[in-house]
Amino acid sequence: MKESAASSIVSPISNLSLRETEDLKNLSVSQRYKYIKDLVITHPKMDEILNAVSECHRNSLSGIEPECMSIFGPTRVGKSTIAKQYLNRNRSYNTNRNIGTGPNEVLMPASVTCIPVLYTVVECPAAIGGVVSSMLEGLGHPMSSMRMSIHDKTAQLKILIQNCGVELIILDEVQHFVDREKKKLLLESSDWLKTLIINLNIPIILMGTLEAEKIFTNQQLNGRFLNRYNLLPFNYDNETERTDFRMLLQIIDDNLPLLEESSLGDTEMYKPIYLATGGRIALVMELIKRSTLLALNNNLEAITAEIMSAIYKKHLYRLGYCQGNPFDPTYDIEGALDRINWETYITDLYDNQTNNRSKRKKENQPYGFLSQ
Repeated sequence: MKESAASSIVSPISNLSLRETEDLKNLSVSQRYKYIKDLVITHPKMDEILNAVSECHRNSLSGIEPECMSIFGPTRVGKSTIAKQYLNRNRSYNTNRNIGTGPNEVLMPASVTCIPVLYTVVECPAAIGGVVSSMLEGLGHPMSSMRMSIHDKTAQLKILIQNCGVELIILDEVQHFVDREKKKLLLESSDWLKTLIINLNIPIILMGTLEAEKIFTNQQLNGRFLNRYNLLPFNYDNETERTDFRMLLQIIDDNLPLLEESSLGDTEMYKPIYLATGGRIALVMELIKRSTLLALNNNLEAITAEIMSAIYKKHLYRLGYCQGNPFDPTYDIEGALDRINWETYITDLYDNQTNNRSKRKKENQPYGFLSQ
């Protein structure tokens, strides 16, 4: 299993930062709002996974047996961003092609929407029939909500997948198949997935939290997912990743629609940002994006610790990554950083997705590595 957090950062704009170009000076306030909302930055671990998905996709088009893969990790580490980025690279398009029109599969020319990548979210509570219905809906099936057996729905799905030119399937939130109270669901869903891969002969990408790994208790399914990635937060205990976290913040800073530098990668800023977000890229982006909007609303051209403090208290504090506000001048930042234990953090992230989290909250115990 391939496992590591980010190691560096790639700018989404060009080899120049936004602040180094003339573009920023020409943006209106409303354009700057839109820019920060649409800003997407990926780091090399995410890019590595994106490239692996692309390789699975490409190899299947070459006639090689489908290479399936899994991408598991705690929430807010960038899994959804990876899915969105890959979907953006493989958009649906209209074309004329021969399609099957009925049980006898008579081919007729027609204008159809080709959907190279089918993305479906496994809803909670999970049910195989519900997942198939969601996939049918994603393919534009007019009767996706009709009551049909799973067998009949899957048969319809196979026809539509062929007609729509689907080349790869992404199933997100598959941890919902792993229900402690419904072991039968886990067995049935893993069998269904295995059969789906065999029948469709196209790669399937599974995404979910760390607990989703249990779906591979089915040995036949387990053998079909040889490419496995764990996407984790930045590890503060690791000097290289700590440095890379600062690099990430600096490049984000350089690409903010603000005329002045916010020094996000400086010691006074990167440490409380890490404590506030637990090193999770999605939370880092949420904190910085909301802080940028607040700065613009107050006619400021840089993010300050006071702005981040206000955003943390309003939006991130409830997540419980640390007790207290790390942007408060009286907060013991070094003490909190000294108490970081990476193994405990990852264990608690796993517990956070199980009933242990509720138990900890009832006992009023902090979870994660951050406590004061």
